[in-house]
Parts: sequence; C-alpha cells; structure tokens
Amino acid sequence: MRHESIMLRFTRVALAATLLVGLSAVPVGAVPQPDDDPLTAPLLTPVTPTPQTGSVGGSDETDFYRIDAVGGEYLRLDLSSTSANSEIDLKLYLGTSKDPANLILASQNVNTSKEHIEYLIPPGGGSFTIEVKPAFPVTLVNWNYSLAWSLKTELTPRLSGANRYLTSYAISRSTFGTAPACVVASGSSFPDALSAAGLAGEIGGPVLLTDKSRVAPELIAEVRRLGIETVYVVGGKEVVGDTIRNELAKYVTNVVPLSGSNRYDTSYRVTQKIAQLRGVSTLPEAFVVRGDAFADALAVSPFAYHEAIPVLLTQSTSLNSYAKAAIKGYDIDNIYIAGGGTAVSSDVAGAINKLTPVDKVERWFGSNRYATAVDVAQEGISEFGWTNGWEIIGIATGVSFPDALSGGATCGMYGGPLLLTDSKTLSNACGTAVTAHRNNIDVMVLFGGPVAVSDAVRNKLRSLIP
Repeated sequence: MRHESIMLRFTRVALAATLLVGLSAVPVGAVPQPDDDPLTAPLLTPVTPTPQTGSVGGSDETDFYRIDAVGGEYLRLDLSSTSANSEIDLKLYLGTSKDPANLILASQNVNTSKEHIEYLIPPGGGSFTIEVKPAFPVTLVNWNYSLAWSLKTELTPRLSGANRYLTSYAISRSTFGTAPACVVASGSSFPDALSAAGLAGEIGGPVLLTDKSRVAPELIAEVRRLGIETVYVVGGKEVVGDTIRNELAKYVTNVVPLSGSNRYDTSYRVTQKIAQLRGVSTLPEAFVVRGDAFADALAVSPFAYHEAIPVLLTQSTSLNSYAKAAIKGYDIDNIYIAGGGTAVSSDVAGAINKLTPVDKVERWFGSNRYATAVDVAQEGISEFGWTNGWEIIGIATGVSFPDALSGGATCGMYGGPLLLTDSKTLSNACGTAVTAHRNNIDVMVLFGGPVAVSDAVRNKLRSLIP
C-alpha cells in the first residue's frame, strides 16, 4: 500500500487483535454501585454482571460508570426504566470527565423510558464515562433504571447519529483518535464534496459535513477533540458559508478554502492542493467520475483516500476542461474511470486516452450503481495490492450521499472497500460480493441509521457470513 501510514498499520494490527480476542460481559461477582462523580465511578469490567441497576432523581441526580476498551471493540448500552412517567438520558464521554467537549454520543429520546447507544471504539482505545441522568429536574421521587451493556466484537457495527451531520461526526469518532487536519464539506450538496476523499487521505484526517450556515456544536467539539490545526473547506460560500468558516477559525490555526467557479473547477483545485502538499509537480494517477451524480465517486472514495488519489469530475458526454487541465498539467498517466458508458461516455474515455501523458485508461463499472461499487472494489483491491482488502468493508446506502462521504474515509483508513445497497433491501450485487468473500470478511461497518441502512439489510448481511 503505497501511502499506508503508521497510524493505519497500527489500526490494522489493533483491530485484528481485537477481532481474535474480544471481550464480553460475564455474570460473575458483585454489582458495582454507581457514583455521582465520574472520577470515582465504578469500573465496568468483563467480570461484573450485566445489567447494572440504579435510580436517579430527587435524592441522586446523576449516576456515572466507567469502562475501558481497546480499539475495534463494540460498545452497546441499553437503558430502560420501569418508573412511571420517567425520561432518563444516556451519554458517553471520553475519559473520566463530563465536560461537553468530551461528549462522544448522547441518546436523548423524547417521551420514552428507553435509550440506546452503539459505539465502535477507535484505534488506540481508551477510558470512557457513562452518564445516566433525568432528562429534566426531578424532585421528591427517584426513577429506577436498568443499564445493560456489552463490550465485544461485532460483525456489523453501525456508525450513525440522529442526522447526516451527527452521523459524520460519529464516523469520525470511531475512526480517528487525533488528526492534524480535516476536510469540511457540505452535507446538503454533494458536488464539491465528491472530490474531497483524496485530499483527506493526503492530510490523514476525516471528512466532516456541515450545514451551510448553522454551526453545529458537535462539529466544533469533534475538531477540538481531534486536535485539528488546519481545516480545508471544500466548496464555495454558497454551500459552506462565512458563519461556519469564521467559527472554525476560532479553534484552529488555518482555515483553507478550496473552491472554484463550479464543481469541476473545485475538483481541479483540490488536485492542485494534493500535489502542493505532497511537494510534487506530477501525479501518477487519478479517478475520473461524472460530476452530476454521486454513487460512482462514493465507490472510489476508499481508494482515493488510502492512496491519496485525486478524484476528477467531468460531464458525462464531454471531457471537462478542468479535468483535462489536471491530467495534462500534472502529467497523470494512469486514469481509472468509474461507471459505465452512460455515466462517462466512450467519447470522454477516448478523449482522455488521446492526452499526451496518459499511458493507461481503465474503466471499472457494473450494470448499475451497486454493481459498479462491487467492480470498483474488486478492481481497486487488485490494482493497489490490498492483500487484506476484504477483511473490513463498509456498507452505505446508494440512494443518498452524506453517510458515504464520511464513511469512505473510514474504509480508506482500514484498507477496505465501500459497497452500496438499497436502504430497505440488500441489493443483489452487494449481497453477491459479500457471499463471494464471506470467508475473508471480519467486519462490515454500516454507515448511517436504520433509515439509511435498515435493520433488515443488517440482518441479511449477518446471515451471509458463516
């Protein structure tokens, strides 16, 4: 793997070790009593029973527990209460702290006595604090609760949040312990963000999504948690406004805008930045995808990230002038086109092949977006020598783009492909690929909640692995 980082190698070793060992709760020993101070909260260990029980309310406002985990383990928390009219929130923090800046996930379902959190522990692992607290001030009464927990390996971990932005941050939290830089892109408009994967791979950081003008506190929290120094904003102010940029500038050293007159120009400028950061005047390869649809660009994103390869956008029926300028200007001799003739026409492929620096043009495609993602996975694993390429794969919906934008970076970090599926029913191409490689697959990471990738799809994927 040409651009495999030390962090990636550590991640692969740590995750492989976890997959072989794993931890699970064993019902032996005495029940630890919760504490109202995270520093002295009881440690949940494999020898403590599950579930934990307690009460919060008038006499004890908050209960805390602590847990230690290693990278690659999957933490599940399920809180329920039998007390009348109870509404208890469940939160997970990094370290022995309840500082909002260390908040990882919060389950705050309204008008319900049940809360749930799932979290894939990122590389390096660490200590975590669990908070159990009434959703609003309670006097005179206590609400009883039961907290079931498990810490083990999981075939189909789900990385998700309450919306596309929170899903993006959840994906980042389960992938990166720290990062020197990140890419911030629009979560409501896909064109500019399609070219972000190669840049994110070059800087070794996540792709974080944002609203145009509303600054999500979770975005700032994630940037601070990672220790980000430089933020690359891919896209113009019409998709990532000044409000976002100015707020980010309060917490990082540099906010670097990357945008052009249109989506094609933006992809060219991202290519320029990759070359600049690498300190080179030539680039060995590039992906070319259509710029008016997202599926094919998402499919190549793990390879673009892991190998730090530019993703050039073009119109379907004519080679875009910006893509042409990038290929000629950076002497790119290997071109990988993702998508069939409808996505990127034979005329475009022919025009690329005629450019002076080009030695090889390959097309990776299938009969539809799901089959194309499979072909991209197979060809990419072979082309870039990913000898363990099917051990860890990503699964995302092919119907919408946000979850896969951030998920592609996770797949690239772990050195595995991204497969696409219909949200409600496992797509045939995806299922066939999983079945074909079932003996090599250790983990299938689902990006997005049950609306994006349904529990029915999750269960079907599980049934395909022996």
